Amino acid sequence: MIDRLYSAGEHEYRLHWLLPDFRREGRNGGWGALFTGHDGTISAVEVATSGAGALTSWMRADEPTGRGWASPRYLERVPAWSWEVRACGTTVWFATHFGRSATALALTEGEVRVGGVTLALSTERDGPLLRGAFVRSLVS
Repeated sequence: MIDRLYSAGEHEYRLHWLLPDFRREGRNGGWGALFTGHDGTISAVEVATSGAGALTSWMRADEPTGRGWASPRYLERVPAWSWEVRACGTTVWFATHFGRSATALALTEGEVRVGGVTLALSTERDGPLLRGAFVRSLVS
């Protein structure tokens, strides 16, 4: 998943994911995690960002802030993983990868790399997020 956010001036952007309360193993200094479900299946999630001063934080079932809770039904509250990524800039890109295994995820000026695939990012503010032949083959 790719998100592009922009404003006329400097702005702090926040990406937030609320994830199931499975056993979590952190990786990449907080920029990713592996989750083991109740049935033993492994899921991976990773984020890369282009913004300056990027920070990431994980929280679970935090009473003072209310972060890290899910409500599957009315008047019911269960622990969950709250993952927040913050970055500053006039244009900030977030790339998120969800999968069954960890992969190399990198976001640089003008491209995103997921595993062995490199995708070119568009610089047009109101145009498509990706550019090039790969985008045309996805659309057609």
